[in-house]
Amino acid sequence: PPTWPACWRTLARTTADPALAAQVGSALAQTLARAPAPDPARAAAMAERAAAMADRAVATARATGDGRVLAAALLGKHNVLWGPDTPEERLAVLAELERLAGDDEELAAEAQLLRATALLELGEARATALLGEFTRRARGSTLARVRWLGRSREATLAVLAGDLPQAE
Repeated sequence: PPTWPACWRTLARTTADPALAAQVGSALAQTLARAPAPDPARAAAMAERAAAMADRAVATARATGDGRVLAAALLGKHNVLWGPDTPEERLAVLAELERLAGDDEELAAEAQLLRATALLELGEARATALLGEFTRRARGSTLARVRWLGRSREATLAVLAGDLPQAE
């Protein structure tokens, strides 16, 4: 994309602030991971570069000692990795993200939802139970975004159970 040179210049200017460098690097990695590619070889090269950038962002975030910055970088790495053949890798990232979430309601809920999603992709029976736990957690949330995610996943559970009227 024509904006990439400007993005790289922005990232280069963040070296004096490691937290900012981690955040910008993570955002660029996620953008690169989802950017259209003209052919499969280019797509593979872009995915590899995005993964390396996400790893760098996580390493930079770790060096800051700021758990919130690290959590954001880990979430970015998860998003870069997201694909049909990576649920195990994402689960490893999510394990650390869940430990970091602590009492951060939104982050803990998002990590739980992403874990349930990865387990569904693996065909794990416990995924449905975890998704049910997430929807119960979401019902009691003070955050509108978490409540909305819970409602939409209640519909997912209804579809999985074959209850289409409830899903609607």
